[in-house]
Amino acid sequence: WNSDYFHKTVLQTSESVEEPARIVPSMLFLLLVTCACIYFSLWKGLTTLSQVVYFTVSIPYFILFVMLIKGFTLPGAEIGLRYLVQPDWEKLKSIEIWKAATIQAIYSGGVGLGPLMAYAAARKANTKLVYTSIGLPMFNALTSIASAMTLFCFLGYMAEKKGVGITEVTEGGTDLAFVAYPSMMTTLAFPNLWSVLFFAMMFLTGIDCCFGGFDFIIMFLWNFFNLKNKMSRQ
Repeated sequence: WNSDYFHKTVLQTSESVEEPARIVPSMLFLLLVTCACIYFSLWKGLTTLSQVVYFTVSIPYFILFVMLIKGFTLPGAEIGLRYLVQPDWEKLKSIEIWKAATIQAIYSGGVGLGPLMAYAAARKANTKLVYTSIGLPMFNALTSIASAMTLFCFLGYMAEKKGVGITEVTEGGTDLAFVAYPSMMTTLAFPNLWSVLFFAMMFLTGIDCCFGGFDFIIMFLWNFFNLKNKMSRQ
């Protein structure tokens, strides 16, 4: 499993934008499956969504916890964790670093975005939103920290295994999730099991992110056109 396999065999991306577009059947099928999962999770509104998220939220956290514990036991994990927490003071002087961190914090927290407003409007009038508004960012931050620790434990393991610096095993963008992580899984005992757990976590987390965006649009259209019957929502 490497970058060439992911881009050329799995995604079947073209060499340039000048090449004629073509549909990849496997990708189309998986996209339709994903859309179907999202549709049937939202078609009755918060009634079905509240039941679905118990599974789609709790399972990824369980898998993340399992992978974090596994990461701690890997040789070289301390290299990755040290790299994670040890600051580079020169880079911290750059305004671009702080700008990127601020943008990420706002985006990750969903500040000012429609889904949070839509779901807040669905809460009971006597709900203590202060507790939610404090707890949600804290929970989000703890999740980010746990995810980062898991990632850098595995990166430290790969760095020690290859005998290179940790900066030489990191890949940015989609390659980090779909190339670097699966490559790490293949080096572990029971690689198929870890790969299934990882991609299950990715899939469930991905559709969780879609729920808010899609349901916000549906709720807006439903209320804007004053559609009160359930069939109109479906």
